[in-house]
Amino acid sequence: MTRLAPSPAYGRDLVRHLRVGFVLPWDVVGGGELATLRLAAAVAAHSAAGGCHGTVIEPIAYCAGGRDVVSQLFDRASIRTRTYQPGEFSYRSPLPFLRATVRLAQRFRADRLAVVHGSDLMSAYHAGAAARLAHVPLVCHIRSQFPDPPTRRRKVPIRAIDHFAFVSRATWQHFNTIWPVSDSRGTVIYDWAPPVEATPGLAARARIRASLGVPLGAAVITMVARLAPPKDFDTLLAAMTRLVASHADTHLLLVGDAPDSPEGWRMAES
Repeated sequence: MTRLAPSPAYGRDLVRHLRVGFVLPWDVVGGGELATLRLAAAVAAHSAAGGCHGTVIEPIAYCAGGRDVVSQLFDRASIRTRTYQPGEFSYRSPLPFLRATVRLAQRFRADRLAVVHGSDLMSAYHAGAAARLAHVPLVCHIRSQFPDPPTRRRKVPIRAIDHFAFVSRATWQHFNTIWPVSDSRGTVIYDWAPPVEATPGLAARARIRASLGVPLGAAVITMVARLAPPKDFDTLLAAMTRLVASHADTHLLLVGDAPDSPEGWRMAES
């Protein structure tokens, strides 16, 4: 694994107090945002419990745009938040991107970050160059299969990523077709489900299933995610068609927002 050390520009005072910046490039709450929140909350909880050899590690969320649902989500979890205005990566009109990069780099340095974490690949486009300017390593999560991979000219910001965190080995193998990642620069980190404090009783389960039209004894397969092409719902639906052919009492429950587009409605109604 790539060794991620605090930037020497900040001196010895970071030994006892480290700050990790979590970059969230989207203005909606989805699986990536919730997974990043769990990660940031785990960092804060570990630090509150004594940390590692007395070192305090503080998470800071950097949310694209204004004070929206994403920043409110982290605020409610008592995680300090910042907002930033991203610039679009462009060869024809580079100045807005460069100005946004300098502003974000200044913010990283002012907050004295030890490492920057990107919630998904778009974080590299928003914060990769800024992290380089601030001399802070960037760890980026890769969660999707990218049915429309970036062109060669659009891949340049990926170079700013110091280490890749993949949600599965399959995701890593697919990403290698877009941008090869060596074993020393990648790690597979499987996401975890939040602990369930209490399970619903039989009566509550019966009410929930009745409201969905699902028999109490039926098998239910659930997926919680945006109804969008990168989630590859087509493969899931094809698999369900084959499964139901031999196990008729199986139901599929999809939970998530559908984009207001013909493709989104097609997926929602299928």
